[in-house]
Amino acid sequence: MLGGTSNSMILYISLGVIYKFIEGVPHVFMQIRDEEGPFYGKWEFPGGNIEEGETPEEAIIREVEEEVGIKVSKPFRLDSKREEFDTKSIIFFTHLFQNKQSYELENWFNVFDDSYFNDIPPANIDLINKLRKFFGEDEKTFKEFEKFLWP
Repeated sequence: MLGGTSNSMILYISLGVIYKFIEGVPHVFMQIRDEEGPFYGKWEFPGGNIEEGETPEEAIIREVEEEVGIKVSKPFRLDSKREEFDTKSIIFFTHLFQNKQSYELENWFNVFDDSYFNDIPPANIDLINKLRKFFGEDEKTFKEFEKFLWP
């Protein structure tokens, strides 16, 4: 927790969307949440709390290395979003990246397939819908755009 009010606390969370194209279709990596809580056993993106003194980018680099075991450089901030709950607010900073190490990972999900939506937290459905617009349906077009993300 980096900040808060007298009525509720604010949590700052950094998420990582690791992506690759499989047969021309964008896929994202997710892992099973193994911590107790409302989303235990659900598929989710790697990430976690931003620690005191960290930037969102530093946090996602640390979290992905801790959780997934790959090194990330130059994460692209895709989105920031605030969610309100009864006792807290969560501000999510979502980052996009890929690297050669990530290609070895398992558990890739097609961005355009809804069949796994019952197995992910609701906020991730919103994020995947944003990713659909971001990636578009054509790998070639996205690859042309991608060169501006990581020159």
